[in-house]
Amino acid sequence: MVTRINGFSNSGIDVDSLVQKLMKAQQAPLDKLKQKKQVLEWQQDDFRTLNSKILDFKNLSFNMKLQSSYLTKKTSSSNDTLLSAAATPSAINGTYTLQVNRLASAAQLTSDNKIGATSKGGANATLADMGMSPPGPAELTITGSKGSTTIQVNMTDTLSGLASAINLKANLTGVTANYDATLDRFFFASSTTGEKAVVDIKTKDIAFLQNVLGLSPGLDPTADKITGGLVTGKAFTSGTPPTADGLTKINGSLSAPQVLRIEYKGEQYNFTIKDTTNISTLINGINSTGLNKAGVTAYLDVNGKLNFFNPDKDEKLTFSDMTVDSEDILGSLGLTSTPTGGDDYDYYKSAAQGQDALVEYNGLQEEKFSSNTFTINGVTYTAKSEMTAPVSISVSQDVDAVYNNIKNFIDKYNDLISSIDSKINETRNRSYLPLTDDERSAMTDDQIKLWETQAKSGLLHNDTVLNSALSNFRLSMTSAINNLPAGDLKVLSEIGITTTSYLDRGKLTINESKLKEALTNYPDKVMNMFTASDNDTSDNGHGFAVRLYDQTSRIFSLITDKAGTQESTLSNYDIGKQITDINKQITTQNSRLQDLEDRYYKQFSAMESAISKLQSQGSSLLSKIGGTS
Repeated sequence: MVTRINGFSNSGIDVDSLVQKLMKAQQAPLDKLKQKKQVLEWQQDDFRTLNSKILDFKNLSFNMKLQSSYLTKKTSSSNDTLLSAAATPSAINGTYTLQVNRLASAAQLTSDNKIGATSKGGANATLADMGMSPPGPAELTITGSKGSTTIQVNMTDTLSGLASAINLKANLTGVTANYDATLDRFFFASSTTGEKAVVDIKTKDIAFLQNVLGLSPGLDPTADKITGGLVTGKAFTSGTPPTADGLTKINGSLSAPQVLRIEYKGEQYNFTIKDTTNISTLINGINSTGLNKAGVTAYLDVNGKLNFFNPDKDEKLTFSDMTVDSEDILGSLGLTSTPTGGDDYDYYKSAAQGQDALVEYNGLQEEKFSSNTFTINGVTYTAKSEMTAPVSISVSQDVDAVYNNIKNFIDKYNDLISSIDSKINETRNRSYLPLTDDERSAMTDDQIKLWETQAKSGLLHNDTVLNSALSNFRLSMTSAINNLPAGDLKVLSEIGITTTSYLDRGKLTINESKLKEALTNYPDKVMNMFTASDNDTSDNGHGFAVRLYDQTSRIFSLITDKAGTQESTLSNYDIGKQITDINKQITTQNSRLQDLEDRYYKQFSAMESAISKLQSQGSSLLSKIGGTS
């Protein structure tokens, strides 16, 4: 370890200042290495910035290779207030007529009469305020298009709290509820429209159904056998582990899909269970089949367990695992092949069903759609009202949209050409080197900024990769397309796209009227000019968008090999390898300078020791001869 003399020594020498001056003369090789590294990093940044633009244009070229960029369609409606439309690229040009005889609707249940909560606190009225008393209703079963679940009802629950409890389970049932204090009524609605949309409210207590919810027990639209709203039967609980929200997977470790079969009244119903299937999904599947129409309902009870309700006490539900393997899907569900027991279960219900839209298309027989937004023949229609007469929808080529796609493509191409050209023709100011630490400390921020602007200029001057890219771009956009059928368009000038002078590096200009004329008269031929592709490894048989995609892909790869990307490690690209080598040299230089500095301090320490020794000897000699020190 070197013993340093910091500051002034006993002999009055400013050691630190002398060492710094000696070291400064030795600093030059290290400064040059740092400057070289800085130039490489700036050059790397320039390449990456340019490569980002190349990547953006490559992605745009990919889109322009696709026929969908040239098949944009537009629609017009004879009565947009009744029916609007949006055409996909697959839509066939023409005029179509539609008449919506009935709109699709959600399933809705509304209190028949005011429930009388206004004078009892409105939304804050409790079930006890509404005249319910213990034991009161313990459960309320909600069934919708998504599935079924049961919630706990307490006498202290408010009307708004009851609605909130129902809405918290809407992800399982597809049913939402609201109590409106102004109208003093409950409103229930399905989240979907169409005949499969249903709102089904069940409870054992008819007084709760009538007095609190204001609903009258009515016919179940999916089980016409049930009358008067009173449902009797048996319910049993499976041995499945309880699940709070129905999202628990039945068996997350299944190695293959399993088939559960439920048989009822001679009919068989199969349900596929995968490792991702949860209880709620199974309930939804069961309740959306003919099994549910026969009156069988699957639901979660208030304890989070899977339950089945059988409306016919004399009929049995049987369960089978139809997959022959080592998995036991019945065991996972806590079921036996023929469940026994179960509790007699009587409840009252009120239910409503949604309806499908009824649509006549081009005079054909009326069709049903579950939503008021539906797609026919590549056109998506949105029905806004029922009609007494047909509405006409016209589908045609959207020339303006395709023109704008091509114009944007050409504009981005020209912008990329300008960016590359500006970099390879930028002047290199070799007299402006990156600043050393000492030079930087002597400048203001503005001075540093101005200096570095000059120092960064021209770092990609005459780069061979970029020069080659510009030449290849120009060649690709001026060469005719080979192998196209006779009579097809083969050069861009035929559709009003021409190149500028060679000095302008081959930018393109568009004659708008000529391009739009071409898009109107022969859109397929224009599309082929950009999207054509053959097995030729050269550009000759490719369309112009395909050519540019291939060119930018190649250039992007070459620049990435040279300058890497943000995620690259230094060892994976050329400039990074150079930086790694310089870093090693900088480490060596720093070590050399540290050793040299230690040696200087050691020498000054030795000199100080020698001076001290001489002073001591002089003092001793003077004392012997009677002198003074």
